[in-house]
Amino acid sequence: MSEAVSAYEMKVYGVPDQTSTDETQTRDLLEILLTQYLEEMRKGTLPELEVYVKRYPHLAEEIKELFPIAASMEQWKSTKDMDLAQREQLRPIKLEKVGPYKLVREIGRGGMGVVFEAAHEQSGHRVALKLLLTGFAHAKKWRERFQTEARLAAQLQHTNIVSVLDFGEAEGSCYYAMQLVEGMSLHWLIRRLTEPAGMVSAAEISAAYQNGGELKADSEKQKEPPQDDARSLKRHAWKQMGKIAIQVAKALQHAHQAETLHRDIKPSNLLLDPRGHIRITDFGLAQQLEEQSEIQSAIVAGTLRYMSPESLHGAWDERSDIYSFGATFYELITLHKMIAGDNPNDVIAAIQSGAIAPPRAINPDIPRPLEAIIYKATQVHPEDRYQTARHIKRDIARFLRDEPVEAPPLQSSTSVRNFFSLKK
Repeated sequence: MSEAVSAYEMKVYGVPDQTSTDETQTRDLLEILLTQYLEEMRKGTLPELEVYVKRYPHLAEEIKELFPIAASMEQWKSTKDMDLAQREQLRPIKLEKVGPYKLVREIGRGGMGVVFEAAHEQSGHRVALKLLLTGFAHAKKWRERFQTEARLAAQLQHTNIVSVLDFGEAEGSCYYAMQLVEGMSLHWLIRRLTEPAGMVSAAEISAAYQNGGELKADSEKQKEPPQDDARSLKRHAWKQMGKIAIQVAKALQHAHQAETLHRDIKPSNLLLDPRGHIRITDFGLAQQLEEQSEIQSAIVAGTLRYMSPESLHGAWDERSDIYSFGATFYELITLHKMIAGDNPNDVIAAIQSGAIAPPRAINPDIPRPLEAIIYKATQVHPEDRYQTARHIKRDIARFLRDEPVEAPPLQSSTSVRNFFSLKK
């Protein structure tokens, strides 16, 4: 090892340089390196994939292929294994006030933060206040990540992105104040559309927000359909769904033009208000394009089933966000997850192979142009997708105007096998 190696490189120790091509030795060495790599993750450090690649160049291909996927599965497992008792331990310190904000009630909870409805002590202005969970607040890396989220989101001023108004630290907690969106997530909306009524009214969205996501029992709700169809969303209202999607595309275009990737686009990170206005929230995994290195860290960001194939290997660009957007749009129009299942091995295999059911195989009433748009957005290879958010926005606009879309139609929507062959 060169005397000029970094302090981090000195940590990759205990394993001799291996140049033998013997398959057993190679497999054993990979197993040792992977075990060491995952152990670093469990200790809360951010392993540097590049160091492993430089140290063992003859294993570079295997390391870049295997380590990010293993890291993704490790993160998935750590989340799934966290039971309710453990989550309770991660609750923030019980406070009535943080900085200049009085806490009103909890309205949301994510991977490392909890969101409160709050009011500014002097002005009375109502905001959504996000606090870093106490289980993370004492770790420097999580505090820095939380602060990065606030900083990046604060730079993005767009009507379809939740605005960050203020951020700081007080009472031992990291916080930032956001525009308060009195609406519900697309995840909630999709779940409601799968119910027998197949319709959600603006009044229901308002009521659900006020009641923490809960509505009346099924026997009591929606006895009569809404009188104003413009104030409701029906299960098969394709144009309305297109209007939701184009707002997301506009927001992504703005973020990407500001050289910011979201990296976690999914239904639960999209908030819909009673007026049909949607906003992207939660930039906790956001990254500026200029911050990306040639070889990414193998800490895989994102929610597994919405991740693009390349992001499983630690690589992201604008087209990765487009893939996640396509997977979300798929779920909105089909009311089925594009990548189903809970086993991470199966999910990863489906993502890598493009093994998904054509939207019209699920519901033949779905317009072919919408299916074509989703198909193009979720191609396995980034070069086959829409190259920018502007391009997918333009195609959605064509659909809304009843014009031909640029995305090529699927030759057959009745066979999953045909769909796979098109995606190869």
